[in-house]
Formats: sequence, structure tokens, C-alpha cells
Amino acid sequence: MNMRHPPCIFSPAQALRHIFLSSTPNNAAFAPIYLSPLVLRAAATTATPRIAAAPASAPFLIKSRALSTTAPLRKKVDRVKRRQINGQIPYKWIRLVQADGSLSPEARQTDDVLMGLDLKTWTLELLAPPPAPRDPDSDADADSNSNVDAGPPAAICRIVDRAAATAAAEEAARAARRKAVGTKELELNWAIAPHDLAHKLRRLREFLGKGMQVEVMLARKRGGRAAAKDEAEALLARVREAALEGVPGAKEVRKMSGTVGGVVHLYFEGPPEKMRKKAAAEAKGGGEGEGEERGDE
Repeated sequence: MNMRHPPCIFSPAQALRHIFLSSTPNNAAFAPIYLSPLVLRAAATTATPRIAAAPASAPFLIKSRALSTTAPLRKKVDRVKRRQINGQIPYKWIRLVQADGSLSPEARQTDDVLMGLDLKTWTLELLAPPPAPRDPDSDADADSNSNVDAGPPAAICRIVDRAAATAAAEEAARAARRKAVGTKELELNWAIAPHDLAHKLRRLREFLGKGMQVEVMLARKRGGRAAAKDEAEALLARVREAALEGVPGAKEVRKMSGTVGGVVHLYFEGPPEKMRKKAAAEAKGGGEGEGEERGDE
């Protein structure tokens, strides 16, 4: 006589309700044996929705991992683009770019070069990694007069003046900023002649009147006369007066940098477009009114 499973005394809904309300973590293991495999599988996957217990190949885990690593990867790529300097250079042997642009005839050890540098003033910068090893067979017909030495494979580096490099980087940043926002630059000598000063201040008001940003640099002219302190302070006051009082709505957008009598940078910005249009309309209306009055006379 074939034995059969006892008749199901619970409906599927009752069985699932019993499983979901159970306080045992692994309640699927204690489910009645007479439940169908489909019901057991559904209960096992829905009763423990913990991410830690889910398989590593679950779709939501793959998506989460991809999203979580996108930003760090982008930052890593940005870091790689920067040139390596000093102790960051991973190569033992280097060849230096000389003043005339040629390479040093002999390779030197990186540590020896660094030991001979004042790293507060100079920086050793990596330009290119060592060349790939050559195939002797392919170089059989190479020019014997080649100036490539037979020393160890060496990276290409250069020694950079830190102060000059910083100044060049700042100038490049200023140029990019001027190009992006329509900034003009005016240079004035502390001992500038009155006629030249009047021309520079007229240009300053013209640029600000168009709503542009203007960077004014005051410095001593090479080989020129050094201005006295009170003369330099008076010139600084005249520049501010021409910018802020000569153009209504103009403002000084950044704090002055530098020292009076040395190199000073001033940063001004013209009035916004709405204010410029209003001033133009008032000036036009005032001109028409004056013309009418003169006609009446």
C-alpha cells in the first residue's frame, strides 16, 4: 500500500501567516513538512530580507557597489594626472633636463639628486617614465651616433624653482579667470605720470561701466623712480575713488592683496546689468529734458 502525505490541514495563507509571525530567525527550517516547495521557497526568501544574508550576486548589491565606487575612481584618476615630485618619484635612476633643453649625458640616482637640493626652494618633477627596453635585433641598424647612453633606463625629470612655478601657476589661474568672467587687467606704476594716470583711470571707469571685473595691479616700474609712501597711498586712494565713486554701483569684490609701495592687487566689479540700464535711461531722460529747456528759452 502506497503511503501518501497527510491531507493539508492549513491553507497556504495560514501557513505563511504562521511563518511571518514566528519569532524564530530561521523559521523556514521549522515549517511543517507538508507545505509545498513553492511555499517554502517564498517563505525563506521573504522572511529574512537582510542584506548581509543575501547572495553576493543579487542585482541590488551589484548596483550599489557600482554606485559607491564611481566617485573614488574619478578622484583617483584626477590624482594620477598630477605630476609626481620629490619623494613621490618611484624610479631609481633619472636624467635631468638641462637649461638648454637637452638631457644630461649620464643618469643619476634619484636619491642623490634629492640630497643635493634645497627642497624649500627647488622641486624635482617627473616628466616621463623610463623608456621601454629595446629589442637588440631591431636595433642592429640603429644610428651608431645616437646620443642615448648605455646606462640604466632612466626617467626624465627637471628641477623647478618653486617660487617661479607658483607665480606662473597663479598667473595662469588669473588669465583663465579673466577669460571666463570677462575680467580686464590694468597695470599702474607707483610713480606714474599725471597724463598716464588720467588715461588709466578713464579706462578703469570705462570697463566698470560695462559691468566688467577689473583687476588693478600697482607696482614699481623696473628701473624707474621709487614713489614715497604718502605718494603711493594717495595714488591708491585715487584709484579707489575713480572706481567706486566714478561708477555708481561699482564695488570692490575682494580684499586688497600686497603691500603699499610693493606689489598691490585691487579687485573691482562694475554694476549689474539692471542698474546699468536704469542709469542709462535716467541719463537719456535728463539729456532730453535739458534740450527742451534750452528750446523753451
